[in-house]
Amino acid sequence: MAAGYVAPAAEGPSGSRRGDGSVHPVDATTAEDDRVPAPGSDTAHRLGTLLTAVHDLGAGTDLDAVLHRIVVLACEASGARYGALGVIDEREPDRLARFITHGLTEQERAEIGDFPRGRGLLGRLIHDPRPVRLDDLTQAPDSSGFPPGHPPMRTFLGMPVRVGERVYGNLYLTEKADGQPFTVEDEQLVEGLSLVAGSVIDSLQERSVNAVQRQVMEGIWDVLRELLSEVDIEVLLPTVTAHLLDLTAAGAVAVVAVDETGRQQVLAASGADAAASLAARREALEHCLATGEQVDLTDPATPPAPDAAPRGDRTTVLPVHPRSGQVVALVVSGWRPPAGMGEAQGQDLLRAFSLQVTLVLDQVDRENDQRLLALLEDRDRIARDLHDLVIQRLFATGLQLQGASRLAVRPEVLERLQSAVTELDATIRDIRATIFELQHRPGQSSLRADLRSLITSYASTLGFTPVGQFEGPVDSALDDDLQIHLLAVLREALSNVARHAGASSTTVRVTVADDVVTCRISDDGVGVPDHIKESGLRNIRSRARARGGEVEIRNRDPHGTEVSWRVPLTPPG
Repeated sequence: MAAGYVAPAAEGPSGSRRGDGSVHPVDATTAEDDRVPAPGSDTAHRLGTLLTAVHDLGAGTDLDAVLHRIVVLACEASGARYGALGVIDEREPDRLARFITHGLTEQERAEIGDFPRGRGLLGRLIHDPRPVRLDDLTQAPDSSGFPPGHPPMRTFLGMPVRVGERVYGNLYLTEKADGQPFTVEDEQLVEGLSLVAGSVIDSLQERSVNAVQRQVMEGIWDVLRELLSEVDIEVLLPTVTAHLLDLTAAGAVAVVAVDETGRQQVLAASGADAAASLAARREALEHCLATGEQVDLTDPATPPAPDAAPRGDRTTVLPVHPRSGQVVALVVSGWRPPAGMGEAQGQDLLRAFSLQVTLVLDQVDRENDQRLLALLEDRDRIARDLHDLVIQRLFATGLQLQGASRLAVRPEVLERLQSAVTELDATIRDIRATIFELQHRPGQSSLRADLRSLITSYASTLGFTPVGQFEGPVDSALDDDLQIHLLAVLREALSNVARHAGASSTTVRVTVADDVVTCRISDDGVGVPDHIKESGLRNIRSRARARGGEVEIRNRDPHGTEVSWRVPLTPPG
């Protein structure tokens, strides 16, 4: 069914409206008797069948399946050949968010195209949610006809479906099977079904909200448990982004920070299209990072298939305010509120997870401060011992040797004493240099940190910051030789992207699983020319062969390149 074929008509005494605009006088007794089907009548049979089906409807657990079943039951109860349930968009109550159909063939649905959005005559039932019966919907004043490929329809019955005090949507039924107009009995049966349907939908939504709340609490507790066991930003932040990705069915979730040099650094990212999503929303991200203001966008999206659940079309960039003062943002791209949640509740969910990011950053920062303080205290002690004990003793020894040199008679003895004093002076200088170096930050970092630093260092060359994603025991599983190979491979691959790809986004995924480390570098550029595939990637291939691994290079759809470097953790032979 398409937009523009529902219209209210003149209202009769019973409260329903007839399509021909006429009023049929019915006294109160007759109207009341009409509602009691005679035993053995067709209406009684349909009512019995409907009650059995409604019982099964209440046992449903999947909202999409229940909505489709409601349409089917409405068609069976009224004898309609075609039926649909239009679900009203919560954000824009004048529009339909979904349109679940029954009776149309796949070919008819394909020919009709996009489902109606609630304009024209369909909108009349949205704005005036009361039952409507039309003998010929094509004669309704607001009828605008059907789109090409739409099957002919004449008789019509419309019924609102309420969830509590809110109109959840409307049932649209057309083409009664016997060719006759829909009757009062049909209307009464569908009205009863709509009441039960509203109750079932309300119950399912309440269960969905409870399930989402449990998921939210589980996500929060997962992060808290991780904080109690370890403080590793490379583990904690991906835990937060993965939970939020799952809850909101988002296309991508990322945490982006600005480092000391003013460059953007992707601290964590979840979702296959994280790099492309960040590149497409660069302006919104930069605005949030610069101003500390939340940015909300509605992404242009093609309408989903008629019976499909609405996919996320929102992008939200939230500022994160760690106590360190670091500039950080949480980017949630292509999301929608979880089932049963409204827009405001969905925004509250995002803010709750932005606080989780703040908690992680603060805890990591606090832990780093404690480690640094302990390290500095230890170094101060070592420096004091070196200065107060070692240097003073060496200095005293040097003075003794200098005094002894004046007593030396033989030239060779004098030369050796002076050489010893010179060596002691050099040793004192080395110790003082060591004391100075002890005031600096700790030395060797983790492999993840080295990889992250290397990825970030290409931001100025590429014009954007690549996204780095890590899975598995990256820090502990690779030996020193394999770490050197991996860093060299990543450096050469990113250099090739910078020189040849012309890309606007790049993702680096390093995965350790099943005794194999895999490094995938994918971009959305123009692809790598054949001569570059051989010459520019020769070192990458040789490093893979040296460790018994392999390299695969393939073009991405619709454009871009992916280099996959797979090497066993255990060296060959």
